[in-house]
Amino acid sequence: MIKIEDKKSIDFNICNEFYNIIQNRSFCIFDIETTGFNSKFNKIILIGVLYFDNNKLIINQFFSKGPEEEIDILTEAVTLIDKFDTFITYNGDTFDIPFINRRLLHHKSNLKLDKIKSLDLIKIVRKNKNILKLEDCKLKSVEKSLGIYRDDKISGKESIQLYKKYVKTYDKNILDIILKHNYDDIYYLPQLLNIYSIIYNNKYFNYNVYLDNYNINISINLDDVDISKNNMSIMCQTDSIELPKQIYYSDIFDFDWDIRKGILKLNMMLANSKLSNNNKCFYINKDAFDFEININDNSPYNFPENILLIKEKNTLYYENIKQLLNLILTNIFKSSSKLNMSTI
Repeated sequence: MIKIEDKKSIDFNICNEFYNIIQNRSFCIFDIETTGFNSKFNKIILIGVLYFDNNKLIINQFFSKGPEEEIDILTEAVTLIDKFDTFITYNGDTFDIPFINRRLLHHKSNLKLDKIKSLDLIKIVRKNKNILKLEDCKLKSVEKSLGIYRDDKISGKESIQLYKKYVKTYDKNILDIILKHNYDDIYYLPQLLNIYSIIYNNKYFNYNVYLDNYNINISINLDDVDISKNNMSIMCQTDSIELPKQIYYSDIFDFDWDIRKGILKLNMMLANSKLSNNNKCFYINKDAFDFEININDNSPYNFPENILLIKEKNTLYYENIKQLLNLILTNIFKSSSKLNMSTI
């Protein structure tokens, strides 16, 4: 078995949004290389583990020089990984973790990785593919969208072929290429954590209202948008103030705001149709509002100026929704004395 440890100063930042999610839990990042995709017949040849120690980034790589050393690298790497509260992978829930556990079982080891401790970034990417503006969810596609361009150029399939050559020749140049591929996979993964900042900035926003001498914050999470039939509703969290319930209503939207509980529910009527690609969609007609909706549609379609796309199949157009909600709230509270706003 070959064990390599690399320590270096951290030369990148990880966004606060990730640390807000991880809180005070310790974490590591890992990735495996195998001789194939079937964990029953193929073996793990390399495991890379990355973690942070104060201001240092530490990468450990455990490489098997031959089939008989698989249990050695498994034992060392899994023992290290399991010391952390959370382990982070890219597609690890589907591939890396089940593969490791199947190979440990094959060797009759008592070690096992518990998936409950896993944070699989591909699940976050898939859920937010539209926000991240990705055509696919491949690791290198996400890296490219973040401006990450790695030196390593080989694929996992090419790594398998190189390993077959290595066990016959023990060529150090081949070894270096395989190690570099795994090293880059885990070295750049911490930088992918910055997708949390992109997601947060697109899904969340705050709106401040000045009402009865109180400055009240309204927090909006666009994950709370619910579209059923031709109605869009969203539950917003607000500061809790001892003021009467506020109600606003118009022909196309209304809201009910229980300020004492800090909950505001906004409802809006939508129109629906089908796009040229036959996808069902929901949209608003800007002309239906009694104030100007000066928002440009951010969808990839060329609609008439009065159309604002809200949803296509399962895809919400977050930027359109965010701008619309912001404009509605602005107009309600700017003109509340003139509009249909009342208290209970």
